[in-house]
Amino acid sequence: MAIYRYNPTWMETKYLLINALNETLVLDLYDFNDHRKNSKLSSATFDLARLLEDSTQEEIVSPLLKDGKERGELRYDVSYYPVIEAEPGNEEALDSST
Repeated sequence: MAIYRYNPTWMETKYLLINALNETLVLDLYDFNDHRKNSKLSSATFDLARLLEDSTQEEIVSPLLKDGKERGELRYDVSYYPVIEAEPGNEEALDSST
């Protein structure tokens, strides 16, 4: 019996609104099933405070663990685009590259 292993690739971009960088981003990986409940395969975490040092983190590799055993890895990039709010009463557009 042959066992086929493959590395799925998702070429997706997700945008998340983040209110503070003192949190941890948790990325849960699920197995999608049509006929039964989706099952959680693993999780990866990313400390958002790392974005204070460099707003673009590329080629992050997080191990995917299940029951204490490494089941693979998740590779991803994270970019932070802060929003600059105008001061009340100041309708002048802000000059910013972010």
